[in-house]
Amino acid sequence: MENNLSSYRISCKSEIAILLASYNGERYLDQQIQSVVNQSYQDWIMFVHDDGSSDKTCEILESWHCRYPDKIVILSYESQGGACKNFMSLLECVDADYYMFCDQDDRWHRDKIEISISRIKEVEHDGMPIVVHTDLAVVDSNLNITSPSFWEYTCTYPEFCHTLRDCIVCTVTGCTMLFNRQLKVVALSKTYDKATMHDAWIAATCIHNGGSVVAIHKPTIDYRQHGDNTLGARPINRLSLMYRIRNVISMQKTNFLMLRMLNSIGHVGLMDFLIVKLRYKRYINECINNNNKL
Repeated sequence: MENNLSSYRISCKSEIAILLASYNGERYLDQQIQSVVNQSYQDWIMFVHDDGSSDKTCEILESWHCRYPDKIVILSYESQGGACKNFMSLLECVDADYYMFCDQDDRWHRDKIEISISRIKEVEHDGMPIVVHTDLAVVDSNLNITSPSFWEYTCTYPEFCHTLRDCIVCTVTGCTMLFNRQLKVVALSKTYDKATMHDAWIAATCIHNGGSVVAIHKPTIDYRQHGDNTLGARPINRLSLMYRIRNVISMQKTNFLMLRMLNSIGHVGLMDFLIVKLRYKRYINECINNNNKL
């Protein structure tokens, strides 16, 4: 494991542990937590770790903990230095039957948990690692809808990924995931120091260990785009040539880090990387053409 967090281990008394990694999130944090509190499915506890915020994030979290001491638990340990390690450290600390990741700046639809927990119980069996994930509605900073479907907006096709090398194209968004205890075990069975992001790591380790990644074609979250997102929604098929030129170095760095991460889980070669990228581009074009014919 990446951190020595054994002294912070805590058992979740509810079925689902919601893991919220915060950092300077004062602007939207109240709305996000309120959307979780309002969920139709209530067998959950939220565990929060702040990564060294300098704004009023910690004050906001403390106020929610005081209002709902049995539902919102604040964990205090050293800063992790980024969203990926912050989320993964929470996963290490908390023992539960199921887990969900929660970003600090989105808004959950009221039935988000209900939809996800119902689906995972339909498909899990024999102790198999499994994660379900959903589509998202893309919204601006004021929650005005930019696109009702993140998957359509970004030309994301989650059914593409079947093998570890397919995970070069990550089609799973962490804030929509719900996964079981078995997946936590395999996700933490190797050190995650090479993980690019927590969602990519969870999905890749799931597939590599014979698990299943199940897509739910329904938005369950308003995915807020406000300029400060760690990652964001971009209409990939409409990126300009100038954008690609300006960002060629960062794109290549992202590709390198993804390849390095997958190689820390299992073997994925450079040729695999190129083949999958080309195959996914062809897959996108086929899906677009098929949709246009409908």
